[in-house]
Amino acid sequence: MGAVHQAKEEYDLAIAEYRRALEIDPSYKNALLRLGQSYQLKAEQLVAGDSTQSAQAMEVAGEAAKVYEDYLATNPGDVEVQIQLAGSALQHAGARLAIDVFDHRGITRYRHQGTVVNSVNQIVLTQLA
Repeated sequence: MGAVHQAKEEYDLAIAEYRRALEIDPSYKNALLRLGQSYQLKAEQLVAGDSTQSAQAMEVAGEAAKVYEDYLATNPGDVEVQIQLAGSALQHAGARLAIDVFDHRGITRYRHQGTVVNSVNQIVLTQLA
């Protein structure tokens, strides 16, 4: 149900569904990734709807980062979630923080859907394009 709500841009409902799924199975990685994405999308929606809501959008974006950081506390080698964390940082705090996230985690090479990213700079440039 979370994916249905997310597709309808009903992010609060999607977040609630993903949280329920994680209560049942805390290791359900897809629910975790979609939870973080729902927070990110909600933050984007807030900013797009009203520029006066940027503080609230940053708070919501912080929830996405917290979801990823909490998961990484027990799964520090999960590159996919590290990429999501850096992407969240890039989206809401800028390229410098995204690079810091990658540098801190030691990510220098990542293979995703057939694309090899050799450096943090390429990831940032891809996201900015």
